[in-house]
Amino acid sequence: MEGRVKIQTGDPTVLRGSTETSSRMRGNRMAKDFGQLLREKRESRYLSLPEVEVATRIRAEHLQALERGDLEALPGSRYAEIYLREYAHFLDLDPEPLLAMLRQRMRWPRFRQQLAQRVRRFFQTRSPILGLGAFLIVLLVVALVWGLAGHRSSASAEKRLELFYPPEGAISSGDEIVLVGRVPPGAVLTVNDSPVSVQPDGSFVHLVPARPGQTRLTLRAGDATGWHEEVVRTVWSPTPTPRPTLSLPASQGTGAAYQVVLHQVDGAHFPDVVAYLSILDPSGNAWSGLTLEHLSVWEDDALVPNWVLRTVPLTEPLTVALAVDTSGSMGANGGEPLRQVQQALSAFLDQLGENDVVCVVAFSDRPALLQECTKDKEAVRRAVEQLVASGETTLYDAIRFSVEQLVTQPSGRRAVVVLTDGHDTASRSSLQDVIAQAGMYNVPVYAIGLQSNEFDPAPLEQLARETGALYLFAPQADALGDLYTQLSRQFRGQYQVVYRSPASPNSEHRLTLVVRINGVESKSSKSYWAP
Repeated sequence: MEGRVKIQTGDPTVLRGSTETSSRMRGNRMAKDFGQLLREKRESRYLSLPEVEVATRIRAEHLQALERGDLEALPGSRYAEIYLREYAHFLDLDPEPLLAMLRQRMRWPRFRQQLAQRVRRFFQTRSPILGLGAFLIVLLVVALVWGLAGHRSSASAEKRLELFYPPEGAISSGDEIVLVGRVPPGAVLTVNDSPVSVQPDGSFVHLVPARPGQTRLTLRAGDATGWHEEVVRTVWSPTPTPRPTLSLPASQGTGAAYQVVLHQVDGAHFPDVVAYLSILDPSGNAWSGLTLEHLSVWEDDALVPNWVLRTVPLTEPLTVALAVDTSGSMGANGGEPLRQVQQALSAFLDQLGENDVVCVVAFSDRPALLQECTKDKEAVRRAVEQLVASGETTLYDAIRFSVEQLVTQPSGRRAVVVLTDGHDTASRSSLQDVIAQAGMYNVPVYAIGLQSNEFDPAPLEQLARETGALYLFAPQADALGDLYTQLSRQFRGQYQVVYRSPASPNSEHRLTLVVRINGVESKSSKSYWAP
């Protein structure tokens, strides 16, 4: 091949929700503008711009400007990227291809268009006499700008095949890979020897089917002057893992109904209220098919007319207290139960996000804070390695102590995950004390029970049920790894309801979520304090 050959590389990136983005781009293989994608996705969820404003805290006029592609109506280019990323996350769209489209729009052609608009406004707001002198200066600037543009387009040394997205080594979770880039106007482009439709200004957005494993993308561009360039990228498409199966609290049963579990209500930004929930199918599996039609929201027995439903973004932090039973029974069989716990917790830490915060509480004769709340997962891992089995079981005191660690952290998603192989033998607190405290601070307590001669599941089932969490059971220690993995996936698969409450501040209110699926109704309620 004649001309220079350039292979561009980039940092590995994880693409989230690529299937959603790709599904909106099918047709003639050319993707729509990022504004169209945002608007169509919002309308498919029957959301108004004021509702999105409540959920994202982005002004409705700025959201509308993004949907129109009117970048001048936004405070600046930096805000355009921030708003677009947040809006895409809210709609469960992969933000990276959309950001690449935005950056493509903001390059040289966009600059020339903005310059022309500003020149027109300049003369519209000046008197003819003052404008005459400024005209020569502006004319000189325009001439220089257009001269540079002509030089850039005519000099073959400046011609480039630019692939803005995806970067080298990206991981695609969808069935198609989005390509965003630019070639010189008039150039011909192929991807893996298949032609690509290019816009008159040289920009392109194209879709390529993703194969399991590695997909090699070879882009070749050339024009009539003899200029050629090649860019090669490798994208990975992992095989999806099956969804986890979570155990239901025994008192909820496993009948034919889908069940809603309201985990937490966050009123820290009242009157804006955020509720976190999960839907469990009749087998107790986390269910991902919830829509607006399935759900109704009630506050203080009054129907909430306007609210927003979305999946919790992967970037939203979770603060979790890991409470671990280190009583003497955990040292049985040469300490095998405790070793299995340490391995399971280490794998659990690997599955948390970089923004997630973790603390570690060990309990035997008394609860002890082995690691205060931190994002440093390696520090947490070192604390887990220090666990030693001995003494009694202060289960309730440990849960109370764990909740106290969480309430000192910023508002947002919180959870206690407690593991025990026995029953409480030495706490000053009672089960009802713990349930009341967790309810007051709106902290769900997830309970994992490990079978032993001293194990009593009833308190754990009640604790999980009454605090808006789940109870999981391990018949033997080597099953703990799977349970912690299931729990981490459950955290990532939760839903979020956001609404603006009409209720009075400085008082307690009760939120009720009602789900009706296949004609069967399920309810879940929690109280929260409005500051």
